[in-house]
Amino acid sequence: MATSHVRFRALAVVLGAMAWVGPQLAWTQQVMGSKEIAGGLKGHAPTAASPVDSNDEGIRGFSVKPLDTPDPMPPRAVNLNIPFEINSDRLQPGASRQLDELAAALSDPALISSNVEIVGHTDSSGAAAYNLRLSQKRAEAVRSYLVTRKGIDAGRITPVGRGEEEPVPGTDPAAPQNRRVEVRLVDDGQRSP
Repeated sequence: MATSHVRFRALAVVLGAMAWVGPQLAWTQQVMGSKEIAGGLKGHAPTAASPVDSNDEGIRGFSVKPLDTPDPMPPRAVNLNIPFEINSDRLQPGASRQLDELAAALSDPALISSNVEIVGHTDSSGAAAYNLRLSQKRAEAVRSYLVTRKGIDAGRITPVGRGEEEPVPGTDPAAPQNRRVEVRLVDDGQRSP
């Protein structure tokens, strides 16, 4: 009887750990499609996530809230989950799917002449100065991928590191959702006469 009680408790601990890890794993597997990214940057994104159009896997993207919501994210910006190695600016192999979608969005005719900031964010784990440097290096790694692998004009992309300074509203500063890359439209390429 004691053995089955121990087994049951061990199973409960494993299931509890899976329930705790589950949301973090779901966060790391989401990919926003190029149309959603372009819509968010143009300021008229859908309110709910829709399937990524570039594949048949049915993976859901992040929702991008329209400007009239109370979400304090700056207008014409999207948060992307781009996975990096721990404490590193090295992209994980799965990052290419999201970066390819971002490159496709930046190649959208409505955005082709626009300039963007790639803003790196971290959670609050570690020293603030370290996190600031790491977020800058990660933003530069995203820019490098877009320029060297996808042919996006380097002059259109400014990498910016924010470290732990701007957590996702309503989250614990140490939450994994704060480890993200934000893409902000700086200008839409429209020049006044």
